[in-house]
Amino acid sequence: QGADRGIVVVDSAAWVVDNVFIYNSQTYGLLEDGTAANSSGWEIINCTFATGTGSNYSHIILLGGGGGQIVGNKLNAAGNGTQSLMNGIAIAPAASHYNSGGFQMGPLSIVGNSIEGEFVGIAFTGAPGNDAISSSGTIMGNQIWAYTDIYAAAGPVYPEWIQNWTISGNILNSQGGAPGMYNINMNGASGANITGNTY
Repeated sequence: QGADRGIVVVDSAAWVVDNVFIYNSQTYGLLEDGTAANSSGWEIINCTFATGTGSNYSHIILLGGGGGQIVGNKLNAAGNGTQSLMNGIAIAPAASHYNSGGFQMGPLSIVGNSIEGEFVGIAFTGAPGNDAISSSGTIMGNQIWAYTDIYAAAGPVYPEWIQNWTISGNILNSQGGAPGMYNINMNGASGANITGNTY
């Protein structure tokens, strides 16, 4: 409770965070980073991330690596902040991976989570000077009630940096009803398969 960052995992593979409750982290509940070669095969499952403050933060932020699964978690927020900073799950390849030969971040599975109250439920955000590509991911069977449910920013280097993602079978509710809010807003995507969602 109350830490700047609840859990940080860097350059680590085959790890599991299971049945953990993280409350009121100031910037990140869980931060993961690394390259696809040394940071794969991880799981975040059955956890609860919650906040009662209006701080800008991400419950889970992924800066690198791949081969990970985020399954069956509850992410709940106070319900304010800015679109770029207040996220349930942020997929944000770090600028430190620049010049790494078209760094690949993926595959990722985000399945069966409940995400409520954030400005963005699941956010794809590129970083200046970043040449990372997020590929072969799945967003499936989640319940997302946020101002914008799934949002992707255009890639700062590669225009189509989000490649071959499937968004399927989710229940999406854009709360607040204000102009500019979306269930799904995808920029910089190639090969996206969006099917069977309930809006």
